[in-house]
Amino acid sequence: MAFNRDKFKSLVHYVCWSCKDDPSRLGAVKLNKILWLSDFLTYYRAGESITGARYIKRQFGPVPSSIVPVLHELEAERKLIERDAPYHGLVKKEYIVLRDPSFNFFQNEEKKIVDRMIAFVCDEHTAKSISEGSHDHIWQSAEDGEEIPYFTVFSVPGRSRTTRGIGRGKSWNCSEDKACRECGPLLKLLPSAQRSMRSWGFITD
Repeated sequence: MAFNRDKFKSLVHYVCWSCKDDPSRLGAVKLNKILWLSDFLTYYRAGESITGARYIKRQFGPVPSSIVPVLHELEAERKLIERDAPYHGLVKKEYIVLRDPSFNFFQNEEKKIVDRMIAFVCDEHTAKSISEGSHDHIWQSAEDGEEIPYFTVFSVPGRSRTTRGIGRGKSWNCSEDKACRECGPLLKLLPSAQRSMRSWGFITD
């Protein structure tokens, strides 16, 4: 699907709003992972993501390519404020929400998935664990700065893997003797979320 910028901006606003009572629950790393999980798991289930956003390989996992300008837009519209906050001797981002988001962009099932991913990421993970969990062979399928294709969510551990540079159109292939060593478990993070999704009845296969 084509990128729906308005829907993506509403999703970012909604995720930040969901943590408005305790902004410390959500930083940049967790925000990016909630967006990624929500889009990829919806694609896994329905064949179409929520927003059509492009996700890029970065050091701490997949990052939506439009996140920075969209956050700037939300700040310019006085819907939220992004601030630096101390965190164990470091600095992390926090999001102070000034206005409620629109709920009209989301189908009921999409909102349920997003809500579950917010709880999954914010309540069951630290920024470090969610980042490490996203460094699977889906993340490894692209060079730094390249797009991570949505179809990689269907790859099977030990049977298929992406070659480096797939974001530049290189082929998807398999090397049985190397797959288990090089790929590792399929989606260290996504299977956990998928198990939760099955328990909630969103994934039945």
